[in-house]
Amino acid sequence: MARFSTIFTARNLLVLSVAFNATLLLRFFHESRIGSLHGLYPVILNEGREHRPPLSQRSRLTTAETSLLSSSAATAEENEDRVINLDHGDPTMYETYWRGMGDRTTIVIPGWQTMSYFSDTRNLCWFLEPEFAQQVVRLHKVVGNAVTGNHHIVVGTGSSQLIQAALYALSPKDAMDPIPVVSTAPYYSVINFVSPSILANTVTFTVKA
Repeated sequence: MARFSTIFTARNLLVLSVAFNATLLLRFFHESRIGSLHGLYPVILNEGREHRPPLSQRSRLTTAETSLLSSSAATAEENEDRVINLDHGDPTMYETYWRGMGDRTTIVIPGWQTMSYFSDTRNLCWFLEPEFAQQVVRLHKVVGNAVTGNHHIVVGTGSSQLIQAALYALSPKDAMDPIPVVSTAPYYSVINFVSPSILANTVTFTVKA
């Protein structure tokens, strides 16, 4: 026993304890860094290299729940695999293509152009940039998929707002029965598009797939 105590002194045991705990901490940080789905943003490993979503995307991932829903933000580096989140429409699978376009997609907005709260006081949609509206009309004319003459451009931050506007505009005012909304697969959840806070006390919708 005396020989054992001379080999493992209190100093030796302290050094061993520090080394052991440091190893555990390093392993914990390493594992949490490379794969935890409960982090603030998803990380995908590809052949030993990690790939994180761009900073602009990470700023939107503010909760663990959002992180789990936003797995579509990660893109593999070498192979062409894509993860598409069918819960909500965040078209990040096109990011590689638009990055490859380089400066051809660069948009320059002069500082003076954003001074006023009103982009176009002559337009019903006063916050719509006139040049953007012209390009929307031009694009539809080139493609030939929409009538633009004597029509207004409806602006939304995403498809959710546009679908809500269409449902609201096309629904009768005093409907006795719920209005069926028919969607073919694959489709995003229509229930999420029909926000109760926006359409409260107006019309009732039922979903049929």
